[in-house]
Amino acid sequence: ELEDTYTVVRENAPDCLLIGNIGAPQLTLANKAVEILDADILAIHLNPLQESIQPEGDLDARGYLDMIGEITSSVDIPILAKETGCGISAESAEALVEAGVDYIDIEGAGGTSWAAVETYRAEDRYLGETFWDWGIPTAVSTAEVANTVDVPIISSGGIRSGLEAAKAIALGADAVGMALPFLKNATSQEQLNRFISRFNDSLRIAMFLVGANSIEELKESKLVIRGKTREWLNERGINTKNYSRR
Repeated sequence: ELEDTYTVVRENAPDCLLIGNIGAPQLTLANKAVEILDADILAIHLNPLQESIQPEGDLDARGYLDMIGEITSSVDIPILAKETGCGISAESAEALVEAGVDYIDIEGAGGTSWAAVETYRAEDRYLGETFWDWGIPTAVSTAEVANTVDVPIISSGGIRSGLEAAKAIALGADAVGMALPFLKNATSQEQLNRFISRFNDSLRIAMFLVGANSIEELKESKLVIRGKTREWLNERGINTKNYSRR
C-alpha cells in the first residue's frame, strides 16, 4: 500500500547510490525490496538490543546467519550488513563475510542508542535504562573489523565532523556514515548545504595537517591511540603501536 513512498526516491534521485534496508528474517522481502527501490545495495540491519528492549520485540535469533546467507545468494546486488548502534566485533564480522556479505557498516556505540529510544516507548523503563550505553564503541569496532576482514567498511555511530571522519578512516574505515547532524541541519536546504560544506572543509583540513593527499593516504597516516580505546584494543589482541606506523 505504501510502495509509492519508496519508489519516489529513485524517481527523484536517478543517479544516487541507493541502499535498501530489511531485517535478517525478511528473506521473502529481499528481492521485492530491491525491485521497488531499484536499489544499488541491499542492507540487512542487525538490531538484537532494540528487539530485546521493545515490548513487542522479536527475541528469536535462531538461524539469523543462515537467513543472511540465503539473502546473499538470492539477491543480485551487493549486500551490506549494518548494526544499529552497538558495533560489530571481529568474530561477528568474520561470520558475516563467510555468509556472503560484501560490505559492513559497524554503527558502533556513541551515536543514537536504540535502547534509549525504546526506553521512551516502554511503560517500564528498567531494561532500556540498564542497557542504554551497551555496545562496542565506534572507534574500537572500526579497528577490530578493519584488522579482521577484507571487505569495505563504513564507520558510523557518533561521527559528527570531518575530523572524526578522518580518524575513523585512519583506523581502517573506507567511508563514514552520519544521520543526526543532517536531521539537525535540515531546517532548510541552505542550512543543510552549509553543514555539508563545513564537514567537507574540516575533513580537508585534517587531511592537509597530516599530509594526506587522498583518502588512501589518509588510511596510512600516523595515529597515537590512547586511553580506554587502546586498553580495549590491546585486550582484544590488536597491537595499537601498528597505527603509529613507524
